[in-house]
Amino acid sequence: MKEATVHVDIVTPCFLGGANQAAGAEWRAQSIRGQLRWWFRAVTGGELGGDLEATRRAEAEAFGSTERQSKIRARATDRPAIWPAKAKEILGRRLNSEQLTTTAGYSPRHPLFDVTMERLRIGKGGADTPSNPVQYLGYGCVGLRGLDRSCLRPDQATSFRLSWHDRGPRALSKEVGALVTKSLWAWLSLGAIGSKARNGFGSLQWLETKGELPGTDGEPFGPASTRGALKNGVLRLLDGVTAKGEPDWSHFGPESKVFIAREGAESWDEAMVKVGAWMIVFRRRYGLPDDRRKLRDDRVPAGRDYAWASPKAGRTRREGLPDRAGFGLPLPFGEHGEMAVWSPAGNQQGGGGDRRRAAPLQVHVGKLDGEWVPVLTYLPARFLPEGASIQYKDYPETAAPPNKFQRGIVEDFLEDLRTRGMIRRVEP
Repeated sequence: MKEATVHVDIVTPCFLGGANQAAGAEWRAQSIRGQLRWWFRAVTGGELGGDLEATRRAEAEAFGSTERQSKIRARATDRPAIWPAKAKEILGRRLNSEQLTTTAGYSPRHPLFDVTMERLRIGKGGADTPSNPVQYLGYGCVGLRGLDRSCLRPDQATSFRLSWHDRGPRALSKEVGALVTKSLWAWLSLGAIGSKARNGFGSLQWLETKGELPGTDGEPFGPASTRGALKNGVLRLLDGVTAKGEPDWSHFGPESKVFIAREGAESWDEAMVKVGAWMIVFRRRYGLPDDRRKLRDDRVPAGRDYAWASPKAGRTRREGLPDRAGFGLPLPFGEHGEMAVWSPAGNQQGGGGDRRRAAPLQVHVGKLDGEWVPVLTYLPARFLPEGASIQYKDYPETAAPPNKFQRGIVEDFLEDLRTRGMIRRVEP
């Protein structure tokens, strides 16, 4: 039996708990294994050409299946401190319309500055009601006046132990072990753990490893504490991708992209304020009648999405399904509480209300070069299963297949940030 202890820093609040949520947040081996397994599928799927059966065989060897035991074991080795539910910790800061607009990269001289700022005045009668970008990202876990859920406190170190057999019939093969280590790097450098992990909560920073990780005879992946180290690791990760075409599930493929914020922040919450402001401004600005921006493929979002939801439109029913569905489902939409969901082929009767479609975007906050830096990873895959539709949950007659606006909106968001200099793509 071999083992390695991985030491990490909890960078952002981590909403991680067991079956008994009332017991508070908990650093759990099951959750560690779950995240490592998810990233294993993402990495292995890319390296094995998108071959689902080959990926499943490798996953079963590492993490077990109904027919075999897991060869990789994880153990949480300590108990990090928590912030209890209802804690009044200051999570981010409230920004008015002008602050949101400038944080999103629009200078006062930008032709869209005034119209964007006007759209962000969402109070009654057009009042300038400030928004908290961190609360926006953590909705359901972070309340307006404190925490809705207990969380592991940020800015503290913790660790976990991985163990595996290296000899005998239960030995982990060198090839699969190398994929486990590469997946560990991808998770700790690009992902997070716990609720709201895709929005950056539960980001971890790999500090060091005591012991040798699986399959690391050559140059192993290690902690990325600088922008240069992160870039090199991402390029090594993408260099191994052999998958072609659109992935059938979330794994690295030819269209996968990683972006690093051009400017860092002095704290984790200021880094999250940046990301939250980017999302608030893009989503609230998107689709207004005067939104004549030309998106990729010459699409123009004017009169879409938010125009259907806006109280000023004077409508009581939506005219279409929101493009923002591409950020993930289910999606509450509009002033009358419609819920956009998806339904499988041949079932447009509202039965898909509990089905989820996670966003193809992963937000991570890393400590790079002494700063807290947002890192955004785009893993596009088939948006919905073949023949599936999007619909409003209580209105089956609205069912329609995904359109190009919904399929492309996350990439539109990233391209919007890139063209305004907020993020830089990792490229050779």
